[in-house]
Amino acid sequence: LAETLAAKCDLRGKLVAAYETNDRNKLKSLLDTEVKPLVKELKLLWKTHRDMWLATYKPFGLEVIEGRYGKVIARTESLADRLEEYIAGEINSIPEFETELSPFIDAGPDSLAHLSTHARIATPSAIH
Repeated sequence: LAETLAAKCDLRGKLVAAYETNDRNKLKSLLDTEVKPLVKELKLLWKTHRDMWLATYKPFGLEVIEGRYGKVIARTESLADRLEEYIAGEINSIPEFETELSPFIDAGPDSLAHLSTHARIATPSAIH
C-alpha cells in the first residue's frame, strides 16, 4: 500500500511540470517508468486487498472496495492513453493538466461531510 501511494502521490506534479514545458521525452519517460508500473501496482494492491477482505469479511462490502479500485485503475489507464495520444501528436493538449486543482476542505469531525468524502474528492464534476 505504501509503495503504491508513494508512486501515485507526486505523479501529477511531475507530469504537469513536463507538460508545461512541452517536454514530450520526459512525459514518455514518466509514462514508461511511473504511470504504466503504477497500473500494475494498483492491480496487485487490489488483488491483495481483495484476498484479505474475503478472508476476513467474506464478500460483504467487497463491491464498494472493488468499485473504488476499479475507478482508480481505469483513471490511471486512461491517463496512460491520454499521454500516449499527446506524445504521438494525436491530440494537441491535455486540458486536465491545464486546470488548477480544487483544494480539499476538511469540514472537521463534527460535520456530516465526512460521510461523503469519497464522492466529494473523486471528481469535481457534478455528474455522478
